[in-house]
Amino acid sequence: MLTETGALALSRPALITTGVVAVALVLWLAVRLVRQRRIAIRGGLEALRDARATALYGFGKRGHVQLRGERWRARSRTPVADGDVVRVVRVEGLTLYVAPAPSAARCSTETQSPTDT
Repeated sequence: MLTETGALALSRPALITTGVVAVALVLWLAVRLVRQRRIAIRGGLEALRDARATALYGFGKRGHVQLRGERWRARSRTPVADGDVVRVVRVEGLTLYVAPAPSAARCSTETQSPTDT
């Protein structure tokens, strides 16, 4: 073999250094992967839960809300007034089940006219 002639022989310190670096790299990657799994999901249906949406018009049980710039079908157990802020309770398909938001703030879409001085 080639190593028996000594032409391609590697020193023991070089082999040990290479092995230690390889093991350290694998351990570092493993730690990063474990940490990545602990990060909370920031997208998809999970991100919609507890999000705040605005009622596009007043409705009783069924209506539409605007959430992150998109119009969604909504269902509510309580009546919702036009412009009310609601909290998403759950998502089923393309329908959001909503409840009044704890702060019950209204979103104003009206523009204010400048005052003359």
